[in-house]
Amino acid sequence: MSELKGGFPDSYSRALALPLLAIATTAIASSAPANGQAAAATAAQRVQSAERELEANVRDPKKRFELAEALRLSGNLKKAAVEYLDVTSLEPAYYIAYHELIRSKPTEDQLEEALERLKKLEEKRPKNLMLRVALSEVFEKKGDLYNAARALVDLQYTNGIPEKYQTRINTRIHYLLSKSKDVASLKTARQSQEPSEDIDAVPLPLPESGLDNGVSATKLKDAKVPEGYGHARLLP
Repeated sequence: MSELKGGFPDSYSRALALPLLAIATTAIASSAPANGQAAAATAAQRVQSAERELEANVRDPKKRFELAEALRLSGNLKKAAVEYLDVTSLEPAYYIAYHELIRSKPTEDQLEEALERLKKLEEKRPKNLMLRVALSEVFEKKGDLYNAARALVDLQYTNGIPEKYQTRINTRIHYLLSKSKDVASLKTARQSQEPSEDIDAVPLPLPESGLDNGVSATKLKDAKVPEGYGHARLLP
């Protein structure tokens, strides 16, 4: 975690606690001015303020991130997605920007660019947990659930997950694999025009090193998954 800069771990904890994000969004909405025009004016002022701040610090990823946030909260998701992606161009390790990007209705091209940036960074930091979570989220947004799980499984089988995060990462892996199997089963059922109950349609994404190390797949299959595992917090 030490390679993250400028308080990113605290910010990125939001990316690993989706229920908290939902609560925060609700809180913001409930505290906004009841008058729609007043709310719009406030949002516009935030954008203008962020733009002025950025003009004096055009190479500052934090200032650009703040503009992206203001744009997203104002409802301008298209411009917000552009700014979030620009944040990762300035600082590829600004992992919270990838999370917010996928919440801003990015295009396929934007997702591809984010994915390529993360893959390149992964070559230098293959065991970075936050990077792998960001990679997993981008893959999930693209609909590639198998690789979304694989991004975390590979790290798990190299013992790259701190003990205090293992249960939470496990729940995300199970959630992604469950979704992946559901999608595969539905596809098979449509092709055969018959219900499919093949729960092993999608194989467990074991890393190549897993067999060499004698690692058992039961580490995942037998893991205890708390109720509501698809929405569990990953970081405090």
